[in-house]
Amino acid sequence: MSDLDVTFLQRKMAELEKRQNELEPQLKNGGPGGTSGGMEPRVAKLEAAAEHIQKDIGDIKSDVRDFRNAITTLNGSTATLTERVAHLPSKGFVVTAAVTALTVTAALIAFQGQIQTFFKLSH
Repeated sequence: MSDLDVTFLQRKMAELEKRQNELEPQLKNGGPGGTSGGMEPRVAKLEAAAEHIQKDIGDIKSDVRDFRNAITTLNGSTATLTERVAHLPSKGFVVTAAVTALTVTAALIAFQGQIQTFFKLSH
């Protein structure tokens, strides 16, 4: 490299160091012209949104707990209902009982005269 290139590079390096020294306090303090200028309102808005999100999450957790409790109650009710249904007569039993009752009634009607004579009841 020539002396001219080295001198040019040294001058540019000095200018950059000077500019860095000027900007460093502004960047640290968040002052005007720094990269954090105008950030306060945006950060406040984000913080408010985060608070609303936390509240909503709390509400959702509460709702989930309520749903869990309701499901537990429904499971208990379902178990009780299943137990009660298990003690009901089956369809076969109901049909058999109905057919038997109809048969007995038909027999009583058909043999009414003979039954009255057997028990010595008048016609």
